[in-house]
Amino acid sequence: VAAARAAGLDRDPELVASFEKALVRRLDENWIEEHHAELAVTDEEVAAAYAGRQESFRIPARSRAALIWIAAAKGSDRNAARRRAEKALEEARRLPLAPPNFGALAVTYSEERASRYQGGDIGWLATGEATRWPPEVVNAIFALESPGALAPLVETAAGFYLVRLTAREESRLRPLANVRDALRSDLLREKHQTLRAAQSAALAARFPVAVDEALFEKLEPIAVRPPPLPGER
Repeated sequence: VAAARAAGLDRDPELVASFEKALVRRLDENWIEEHHAELAVTDEEVAAAYAGRQESFRIPARSRAALIWIAAAKGSDRNAARRRAEKALEEARRLPLAPPNFGALAVTYSEERASRYQGGDIGWLATGEATRWPPEVVNAIFALESPGALAPLVETAAGFYLVRLTAREESRLRPLANVRDALRSDLLREKHQTLRAAQSAALAARFPVAVDEALFEKLEPIAVRPPPLPGER
C-alpha cells in the first residue's frame, strides 16, 4: 500500500473515481436501511391506490368481427362492385345466427385474402386501438351490439365492406388481485423517488456544488467510436 501511494497510484483518476462510486453506493445502502420503514407499502395503501386509479386498470371494450371486402379501386367500375356487394349482403342477411361469421360466403365474395378462408374473421379490435382497417369499417363494427348482427353496406375509397359482429366484450376493470403486485411496485418506486428527491435536496443544501462554467466550456468531447457494423471487426 505504501509503495502504491509512493508511486502516486492513490491519485490515479480512474482509481479515485472508482473509490468515490463505491462510497456513494455505500451511502445509498445506508440510506435505504435507515428509511426501510418509510419504504414499506401496506395493503391499505395498495387498496386506496387501486380505488383512486381505477381508470388506469380498465380494460377497454372490444369487438370481434368478420368482413367481406369487395374491391373498387380508383378508376374501376364501382357500380359493378356495388352490385356485387349488394348481392353478397342480400345473401348474408339469410345466414343463420350461428356461427356468426360469413362462412363460405367469404370464400365466394371476399378479396381480403387473410380472412376469407376463416369465414371473414379478422379477430378482436379494442376501443381506441390502432388498426389497419378503414375508420368507416371500425365504426361499423363498434356500432353492432349482438353477435350475428350485420351492418349496412360500408363504402370506402378502396371498395365495399360487409361487416358482421361475431363477439363483443364490454369494458371492465381488472380485479385488484390481478394488479396488486404491480401496483405495490409502483407505490414503492414512487416512495423511493420522493425520499430520494428529499435526500438529494438535503445533500445539496449541506454540500453545495459550484460549476466552473469557464472550465466546462473548454472541455473537449470524448471521441466515441461507433459500434462496428455486422461483419466488421
